Amino acid sequence: MNNYLLKIKYMVMNQKVFFIMFTLFVLIYIFTSLTSAYQKNNELITDSLDTFIPRGHVLVPIELENIETINGLIENFGVIDIYLGNKLTNDSKKILNKVKIIRAPLNPNKFAILLNDNAAKYFMKYDGQFVGAVQNKTEASFNPIVEQEKKKKINIEIDYNGDSK
Repeated sequence: MNNYLLKIKYMVMNQKVFFIMFTLFVLIYIFTSLTSAYQKNNELITDSLDTFIPRGHVLVPIELENIETINGLIENFGVIDIYLGNKLTNDSKKILNKVKIIRAPLNPNKFAILLNDNAAKYFMKYDGQFVGAVQNKTEASFNPIVEQEKKKKINIEIDYNGDSK
Protein backbone atom coordinates (compact mmCIF):
# COMPACT_ATOMS: atom_id res chain seq x y z
CA MET A 1 0.00 0.00 0.00
CA ASN A 2 2.81 2.39 0.89
CA ASN A 3 4.45 1.46 -2.36
CA TYR A 4 1.45 2.73 -4.35
CA LEU A 5 1.33 5.99 -2.41
CA LEU A 6 5.01 6.57 -3.11
CA LYS A 7 4.46 5.94 -6.81
CA ILE A 8 1.55 8.40 -6.90
CA LYS A 9 3.54 11.00 -5.01
CA TYR A 10 6.49 10.51 -7.39
CA MET A 11 4.19 10.88 -10.45
CA VAL A 12 2.64 14.08 -9.07
CA MET A 13 6.03 15.57 -8.34
CA ASN A 14 7.31 14.75 -11.84
CA GLN A 15 4.13 15.87 -13.58
CA LYS A 16 3.38 19.07 -11.60
CA VAL A 17 2.40 21.09 -14.66
CA PHE A 18 -0.05 18.49 -15.89
CA PHE A 19 -1.49 18.00 -12.41
CA ILE A 20 -2.03 21.77 -11.98
CA MET A 21 -3.60 22.07 -15.43
CA PHE A 22 -5.92 19.13 -14.73
CA THR A 23 -6.98 20.67 -11.39
CA LEU A 24 -7.65 24.05 -13.03
CA PHE A 25 -9.66 22.40 -15.79
CA VAL A 26 -11.84 20.59 -13.24
CA LEU A 27 -12.39 23.81 -11.23
CA ILE A 28 -13.31 25.80 -14.36
CA TYR A 29 -15.73 23.07 -15.41
CA ILE A 30 -17.42 23.08 -11.99
CA PHE A 31 -17.63 26.88 -11.96
CA THR A 32 -19.23 27.09 -15.42
CA SER A 33 -21.69 24.32 -14.55
CA LEU A 34 -22.82 26.15 -11.43
CA THR A 35 -23.20 29.52 -13.18
CA SER A 36 -25.23 28.03 -16.03
CA ALA A 37 -27.54 26.31 -13.51
CA TYR A 38 -27.92 29.62 -11.65
CA GLN A 39 -28.83 31.42 -14.88
CA LYS A 40 -31.45 28.78 -15.71
CA ASN A 41 -33.03 29.22 -12.27
CA ASN A 42 -33.13 32.99 -12.72
CA GLU A 43 -34.76 32.60 -16.11
CA LEU A 44 -37.51 30.53 -14.49
CA ILE A 45 -38.09 33.19 -11.86
CA THR A 46 -38.21 36.07 -14.32
CA ASP A 47 -40.81 34.41 -16.56
CA SER A 48 -43.83 36.56 -17.17
CA LEU A 49 -46.29 36.60 -14.29
CA ASP A 50 -49.19 35.69 -16.60
CA THR A 51 -47.74 32.20 -17.02
CA PHE A 52 -48.46 31.50 -13.35
CA ILE A 53 -52.14 32.54 -13.33
CA PRO A 54 -54.33 29.51 -12.50
CA ARG A 55 -56.95 28.41 -15.01
CA GLY A 56 -60.24 30.22 -14.49
CA HIS A 57 -58.60 33.21 -12.78
CA VAL A 58 -57.53 36.69 -13.88
CA LEU A 59 -55.15 39.31 -12.53
CA VAL A 60 -56.96 42.62 -12.11
CA PRO A 61 -54.80 45.74 -11.65
CA ILE A 62 -55.99 47.78 -8.70
CA GLU A 63 -55.43 51.28 -7.37
CA LEU A 64 -55.89 51.52 -3.62
CA GLU A 65 -56.16 54.73 -1.65
CA ASN A 66 -53.87 53.32 1.01
CA ILE A 67 -51.36 51.76 -1.41
CA GLU A 68 -48.35 53.30 0.38
CA THR A 69 -49.34 51.54 3.57
CA ILE A 70 -50.02 48.25 1.79
CA ASN A 71 -46.67 48.64 0.00
CA GLY A 72 -44.91 48.81 3.36
CA LEU A 73 -46.74 45.82 4.82
CA ILE A 74 -46.45 43.14 2.14
CA GLU A 75 -43.52 41.87 0.12
CA ASN A 76 -44.27 40.18 -3.22
CA PHE A 77 -47.79 39.05 -2.39
CA GLY A 78 -50.32 39.10 0.39
CA VAL A 79 -53.99 38.67 1.22
CA ILE A 80 -56.30 41.65 1.70
CA ASP A 81 -59.95 42.56 2.16
CA ILE A 82 -61.13 45.25 -0.24
CA TYR A 83 -63.53 47.99 0.82
CA LEU A 84 -65.32 50.53 -1.34
CA GLY A 85 -64.94 53.87 0.37
CA ASN A 86 -67.14 56.94 0.14
CA LYS A 87 -65.41 60.14 1.24
CA LEU A 88 -68.62 62.16 1.25
CA THR A 89 -70.40 59.99 3.80
CA ASN A 90 -67.27 58.56 5.51
CA ASP A 91 -68.81 55.15 4.93
CA SER A 92 -67.20 52.02 3.54
CA LYS A 93 -68.56 48.73 2.30
CA LYS A 94 -66.63 45.46 2.16
CA ILE A 95 -66.87 44.11 -1.39
CA LEU A 96 -64.16 41.41 -1.57
CA ASN A 97 -62.98 39.12 1.17
CA LYS A 98 -59.48 37.59 1.52
CA VAL A 99 -58.17 38.27 -1.98
CA LYS A 100 -54.57 37.60 -3.06
CA ILE A 101 -52.73 40.78 -3.99
CA ILE A 102 -49.55 40.52 -6.04
CA ARG A 103 -46.81 43.09 -6.56
CA ALA A 104 -46.03 43.75 -10.23
CA PRO A 105 -42.56 42.38 -11.03
CA LEU A 106 -41.73 45.10 -13.56
CA ASN A 107 -43.06 48.00 -11.46
CA PRO A 108 -42.87 47.35 -7.69
CA ASN A 109 -45.26 50.23 -6.93
CA LYS A 110 -48.17 48.61 -8.80
CA PHE A 111 -50.38 45.78 -7.59
CA ALA A 112 -52.97 43.40 -9.00
CA ILE A 113 -55.49 41.10 -7.35
CA LEU A 114 -56.05 37.47 -8.32
CA LEU A 115 -59.74 36.74 -8.82
CA ASN A 116 -61.78 33.95 -10.34
CA ASP A 117 -63.89 34.94 -13.35
CA ASN A 118 -67.12 35.43 -11.38
CA ALA A 119 -65.44 37.58 -8.73
CA ALA A 120 -63.76 39.68 -11.46
CA LYS A 121 -67.15 40.39 -13.06
CA TYR A 122 -68.54 41.32 -9.65
CA PHE A 123 -65.56 43.57 -8.88
CA MET A 124 -65.78 45.36 -12.24
CA LYS A 125 -69.29 46.59 -11.34
CA TYR A 126 -67.80 48.90 -8.73
CA ASP A 127 -66.13 52.19 -9.49
CA GLY A 128 -64.59 54.37 -6.86
CA GLN A 129 -61.96 54.60 -4.20
CA PHE A 130 -60.86 51.21 -2.93
CA VAL A 131 -59.17 50.61 0.41
CA GLY A 132 -57.31 47.44 1.37
CA ALA A 133 -56.98 45.78 4.77
CA VAL A 134 -54.16 43.25 5.13
CA GLN A 135 -55.04 39.71 6.20
CA ASN A 136 -52.97 36.63 7.07
CA LYS A 137 -51.27 35.21 3.93
CA THR A 138 -52.67 31.75 4.56
CA GLU A 139 -56.26 33.00 4.64
CA ALA A 140 -56.91 33.29 0.87
CA SER A 141 -60.51 32.58 -0.10
CA PHE A 142 -61.87 30.61 -3.03
CA ASN A 143 -65.04 32.71 -3.04
CA PRO A 144 -64.05 36.29 -2.29
CA ILE A 145 -67.43 37.87 -3.05
CA VAL A 146 -69.00 39.37 0.05
CA GLU A 147 -72.72 38.73 0.15
CA GLN A 148 -74.44 42.04 0.64
CA GLU A 149 -77.05 42.23 3.33
CA LYS A 150 -80.50 42.66 1.88
CA LYS A 151 -82.49 45.48 3.40
CA LYS A 152 -85.52 44.26 5.26
CA LYS A 153 -88.77 45.77 4.18
CA ILE A 154 -91.16 46.77 6.88
CA ASN A 155 -94.77 46.76 5.85
CA ILE A 156 -97.25 48.59 8.02
CA GLU A 157 -100.86 48.07 7.25
CA ILE A 158 -103.36 50.52 8.59
CA ASP A 159 -106.95 49.50 8.87
CA TYR A 160 -109.16 52.54 8.90
CA ASN A 161 -111.61 50.76 11.17
CA GLY A 162 -109.28 51.61 14.02
CA ASP A 163 -107.40 48.33 14.12
CA SER A 164 -103.72 48.33 13.30
CA LYS A 165 -101.66 45.32 12.51
